[in-house]
Amino acid sequence: MDLHRFIRIVAGTRVREVFLASVLLSSILTVAAEAQAERSVPITETVHTERLFELQLIDALRDFVPHVVRAQGTPGLNLALGYRGRLIWEAGFGYADAASEKSMTPETVYHSGSLGKTYTATAVMQLVDRGVLSLDDAINEHLPFEVSNPLGERDITVHDLLTHRSGISSGGAMGVWHKPMPLAQALQESFDSDVSPVGGGVTPFWVARVGERYNYSNPGLATLGLIVETVNPEGLSFADYVQKHVMDPLGMESSQYPPAQHRDYVRPEIWEQMSTGYARMGGALIPTIPLYFSHYPAGGVLAKPADHLRLLMAMLAGGRYNDYQVLEAETVEQVLTPQHDELGPGLDLGLVWLLRDHGQPTMSFSHAGGHMFGWRTDGWGWPDLDVSVVVASNQWSLPDSAPDVSLIPPFIENWMLHAGPDFEIAPPSEEWTWKVSYVRGVVYAAMFRMYVGVPGEMPQDALDHALRSTRMLDGARQDWDEEAFRQGVADIRRAGFGYAAVTGFWASDLCRVTEEEARRILRELGTRFPGAASVLFPAGAGGEAEE
Repeated sequence: MDLHRFIRIVAGTRVREVFLASVLLSSILTVAAEAQAERSVPITETVHTERLFELQLIDALRDFVPHVVRAQGTPGLNLALGYRGRLIWEAGFGYADAASEKSMTPETVYHSGSLGKTYTATAVMQLVDRGVLSLDDAINEHLPFEVSNPLGERDITVHDLLTHRSGISSGGAMGVWHKPMPLAQALQESFDSDVSPVGGGVTPFWVARVGERYNYSNPGLATLGLIVETVNPEGLSFADYVQKHVMDPLGMESSQYPPAQHRDYVRPEIWEQMSTGYARMGGALIPTIPLYFSHYPAGGVLAKPADHLRLLMAMLAGGRYNDYQVLEAETVEQVLTPQHDELGPGLDLGLVWLLRDHGQPTMSFSHAGGHMFGWRTDGWGWPDLDVSVVVASNQWSLPDSAPDVSLIPPFIENWMLHAGPDFEIAPPSEEWTWKVSYVRGVVYAAMFRMYVGVPGEMPQDALDHALRSTRMLDGARQDWDEEAFRQGVADIRRAGFGYAAVTGFWASDLCRVTEEEARRILRELGTRFPGAASVLFPAGAGGEAEE
């Protein structure tokens, strides 16, 4: 029944009918509440911060993510959020296993898919840092077999593989239903073939000349893994090298890069935390049949998001995290620098990492991953915002994958850009409350003229009504003083609303706060410099400086 029509009917009934109608209305609302409860998304979380700015971002995500999970039919979603080099929040939404209703938690492990390529690239660049490899080396210098692109025109280099410009097709990572063969054997079989298994065996293995164009390649990245295995001075397998030189030093205790994501190769404590992957087809959640990748350095990591976040935070901090320099700072800069022509508007490729808006405040580096057909992942870092996130879900819907994990990073970016600066506010005091409200009054009156260009006096009756109706947000610092606000309006009126009068006001005898206090107060109120408030201050007088 239409609730508005129901209420109109109730309004015209007698007392007894009103009572019966109220019982019916209560039943309707109860059923609606129960239906909503059935669609609620359970959450298991750990918050690692008490800072207001960070808690506000966490609150926003805690509200947003369940909508994504419900809208995309996602069984479970797992994420970890980092800010200023620290893990501030980790949370599991929904279920790690839908059949048993086992909750997704921050400790739940997922299949990384191609997110694992970032570890392969890190291992390669470590060996470059140590002088074992050069990006310009021909790969045949470091392989146990010969590789030649029949389309020409030169040798494939390490750099070509890191930028997906070797001419090798995507290859599908040579998925198999049984435990895979050794990496070198699997790659040699692929290079000996003229076709890729993708597309039913009609896709050519070689699709372009060396260096001619970008073509995302799983066999290419797996070849880099084999190079790590053959050249590292300790003679370690690729899996053991990554564990010893990347994961363990970063403190990634629930992570492993096994030769196969199989019980025989995975540490028991990690295996016990594994989520169930699902191929969602409409409303049907079909558990993923175990699939193994012979080209496993192209994407075979098992990890919880908070572990993988450590690599992202190291990249944001010049290669250092947990007192470990995983890569040299100059190497990180090279990895996050565009290597070739852009891939599309605002998109470039670094060394493996996808770069967005390079050179802009919104610049980010990221890599997506997926394990067919059951898991999807995204890892993002924003150097200027100093924030990072890893998002994983245990579904790959068919035939087209759901966008659930890819919806969350843009939400974080937009929140960070528009939430106001992260600036600690002064503790409440009577004097500071007066000054805060005074600056509010000055800015409120001045911005109508300086920013909008509205001429004439602000109507006094409208201002009186606005001030009578002013309320403070729940949980906000109680720093409202109506008389101080009115004083600020009166003082800027006396100064005048011309450019010189407004920009010179803060240093004039009329102003009752210092310019330094005014700037601090505006930052406390969420103002960015440069930004709209810059029109109120003299040009070149520090309005562009961000504290």
